[in-house]
Amino acid sequence: MAGIKMQCPEGRSMSTSNQPSNDKLSGARALEATIRIGLVVLILYWCFQIGRPCIETIVWGIIIAVAIYPGFHWLKSAVGGRGRLRNPHFG
Repeated sequence: MAGIKMQCPEGRSMSTSNQPSNDKLSGARALEATIRIGLVVLILYWCFQIGRPCIETIVWGIIIAVAIYPGFHWLKSAVGGRGRLRNPHFG
């Protein structure tokens, strides 16, 4: 339930004690953002730890793919521009 706003004699609005102050709201938002960022960092760390054994293999795969691409491009143009070899049994 929202707090009741009242006007003080000078014309400024006053809020009752039911309504949290802006400091409390910004503090709660900052705490929530900190917790969320911390959880994201923790999940990324765990993902890195799980994938760490595969990183060397992935890097070598990228190196080999980049190194072989010019040969693949030459072979593709040599067989008439087809990107895949045709299986004679299916078609």
